[in-house]
Amino acid sequence: MNRPMTPGAYTTADETPAREPEDILAYMVYALGYWPEESLMLVSATDTELRGCARMDLPSHPEQLLEWADGLHRIVETLVSSPATTRVFAAVFTSGSGLDLSAPEETDATSPTRPGVPRHAEGVSAMMVALRRCADIGVSREGLWVVDRAHGSWGSVVEGFGPLPGIQGEDSVRPDERSAGATGQWWPILYGGETSAILESPLGAALAFRGLVVRESEVAVMDDRRLPGRWDLASAIGDQAAASLKMRYRGVRDRGRQADDADHLVRRAVDRLTSFFDAPQDVRSAAYSATAALRAEDYASAARWLERSVGPSDLLSSVLLDVGRAEQNAGPRDALALRRGPAMTTSEDEAALMRGERGTPPPVERIRALRVVLNAVEHLEAGPVVDDAHVANACLSWFMGLSSQAGRYLDVVRTQRARAAAVRLRVAMNERPLPMWLAGFRNGAGQK
Repeated sequence: MNRPMTPGAYTTADETPAREPEDILAYMVYALGYWPEESLMLVSATDTELRGCARMDLPSHPEQLLEWADGLHRIVETLVSSPATTRVFAAVFTSGSGLDLSAPEETDATSPTRPGVPRHAEGVSAMMVALRRCADIGVSREGLWVVDRAHGSWGSVVEGFGPLPGIQGEDSVRPDERSAGATGQWWPILYGGETSAILESPLGAALAFRGLVVRESEVAVMDDRRLPGRWDLASAIGDQAAASLKMRYRGVRDRGRQADDADHLVRRAVDRLTSFFDAPQDVRSAAYSATAALRAEDYASAARWLERSVGPSDLLSSVLLDVGRAEQNAGPRDALALRRGPAMTTSEDEAALMRGERGTPPPVERIRALRVVLNAVEHLEAGPVVDDAHVANACLSWFMGLSSQAGRYLDVVRTQRARAAAVRLRVAMNERPLPMWLAGFRNGAGQK
């Protein structure tokens, strides 16, 4: 069997070597937790290590390629922004009608290639646009693959067989590099292997051993191992406890607005919950434990906080930014002084965080803890505050590079006030779909 474009040896966070194309493709699939469909996947790497992973929807028609390319620049620039990044691997994943790369008559020694069908041409053209953007900023390309699950096979794209459809100024076709039948927008693809070999590759097996799973996309998007989506209160704390919590919550809310610093109380509750996510354990199990540890008063404070602030805002950034462990023991009187003290970053840094431009990682444990609080508010509240929690949860998903998860939260927003906040957040996500801090993340985090 042909072994096209063997990557060499790259390591992942657990030091498992990636030596073959199937290893890199397995890294992409496990980073998402599901098989992508009609997607372009990009993985950044140093000379020896695989890093961040990003997924983008493919343009559905050739005439959309130019517009799609315009929105690609920030994604690529963010993905490769780490000075250590030297190369990018790329793959087109398709599940629609495509080329049966495993056809025996097309994989013998005398005819190892055949042109792809138009659907592949659009995907490969999009991949070429992305990789040429990488080349513009000094990052080399190391893989050009197509994974066709409709026919259970993957292959390596052979370059140099035609101009990119819809892209002006490309080099002309080089006749000496044409393959039989490779004309116009059809791209020859060298058969690589069965898709089953991707998850069974050495790296795929190692990631499965670590507990990573590949599930249906609908489930995987909202139940990501890094930041799980919504879960029922009853599933976390039991039916009786959930019913009791709802009654206590209504009692706290019915007593009216208390004269408290809701922002401070939410930050204090989040600080208490971060310890549940400090130890290496299943994130959803930790979220369930944290849910059981909160009180109705904590959720009521979060609801009051959401009524004043939703989505990308100074209040949300104050929860995400690490203001120092000393605040855990501080009283409400000290909160303002702490926010203005040296432990707190500047307002410019806060704004950069909310725009996804902060290069240093936000405190991931605090993001997970705040998800616990917001998730409970979504289940306990009714009316506009629920939509406010949806928008705030979408913001958290975006910070973790989970744009598809963020989109699911924004899709259910109905109230006018929250819709306005959702629009602002979508604009920020379009400007920077992958937050800057994820560019050097080592654990395969990516856009979903």
